[in-house]
Order: sequence, then structure tokens, then C-alpha cells
Amino acid sequence: MQGFWIGLGLSAYYLAFGVVYKFGLNFLKNKTVTFENLFCCLTIVSNTCDGLSVILRNMDNSGKAKLAYKSVFDTLDIQVKISPLIIINRK
Repeated sequence: MQGFWIGLGLSAYYLAFGVVYKFGLNFLKNKTVTFENLFCCLTIVSNTCDGLSVILRNMDNSGKAKLAYKSVFDTLDIQVKISPLIIINRK
């Protein structure tokens, strides 16, 4: 399953770059966009796709994360039977 998510993330990454390059080069030829704007768009696509690929790679661990989340909050919800005032008054 993890291989599927990695493949999906990388496919989306390269597909997004291909789309930006194709349209970006056409816009550069027509002088409707500057190189700086195209580079900015490539940087945004790169950072977005990197984040998404990390999320997709870790999709396999989401079940483990839910169990850890539940155990942490189960521990925090435990009612303590010892009053903290007793410890403070023992000085």
C-alpha cells in the first residue's frame, strides 16, 4: 500500500511540473508572463507537491497515528484521586 501512495505522490509531482512547464513556456513565448513569475509559480508547485508527497507517503501510518492520539488523550482524561493540596500542605 505504501508503494501505491509513493507512486501516486510522485506521479502528481511530475504531472504538475509538466503542466507548469508546458503552459509556462507558451506564456513566455507570447510574453504574457515574465521569467520571474514563472519561476515563482514553479517554486510554489514544487513546495506544494513536496508537502503532498510527504503526506501521501505517510498515509500508511495514519492508523498508527490515530491509536497513538487516542492513547494520549485517554491518559490525559484519567481522573487523579490524590488531591494536589495534600502534597502542598505537607511542608
